[in-house]
Amino acid sequence: MRNISSSMSQAVNALSSGDPIIFFAEVEVPTDPQTRYRMTTNVSDTTFGTDSIGVDLTYYRFPIDFDSIKTDVEGSIPIINFQISNGDPSITDTLFTHRGMTGRPVVLRFVMQSELDSPASQVRFDGKVRGVRVREDGIAFSVSATNLYARRMPSRRYQAKRCRVTEFGNPECGYPKNATGAQFSTCPRTLAACTERGDDEEFNLGIPRQHPERFNAELSMARNRQ
Repeated sequence: MRNISSSMSQAVNALSSGDPIIFFAEVEVPTDPQTRYRMTTNVSDTTFGTDSIGVDLTYYRFPIDFDSIKTDVEGSIPIINFQISNGDPSITDTLFTHRGMTGRPVVLRFVMQSELDSPASQVRFDGKVRGVRVREDGIAFSVSATNLYARRMPSRRYQAKRCRVTEFGNPECGYPKNATGAQFSTCPRTLAACTERGDDEEFNLGIPRQHPERFNAELSMARNRQ
């Protein structure tokens, strides 16, 4: 994937003002079989490039307003925003049926109008839908190179008073909740509760005590942020 330079970004952001850059959007819809919506800002339906088996791709003229290219606070995860017309009710129905298309693959292409006969000239952006807003006049899409909804941010939070084990009794936890005579089947993930389950291991089940040594939190963290 080619990087989008600052000059290209500025030119793309000025798309609606008449700069000769054509915007192509391809969105995968999880129908059975899967289909793809292909739209372009060009003045007419346009054939550009081919699919994996060499079939020409046709993009259909559709009212699109390109908004912006952004990055997150660390300068990564580029985000592209654009809006399409809300004049076709079938599009809104599709969004409703497929829960806003969140996480669906999107391919965006930017091509100089004078280079439409050369697919190699494109700036291609592969991403996923991260958010959709439906308004009366249009449908706003936000696309990022990373599906933010598919990962936990951060993946592990530092916590001082709550155990971070995701499932009570799993191998990371270690408490034998399915053992005969085990007194606990759930856990509120507090240090006091972890100590109680350690007492159960030692005095009731007669097995080596693992808790609260396995309490998965940062007890040394200060309560107040400076």
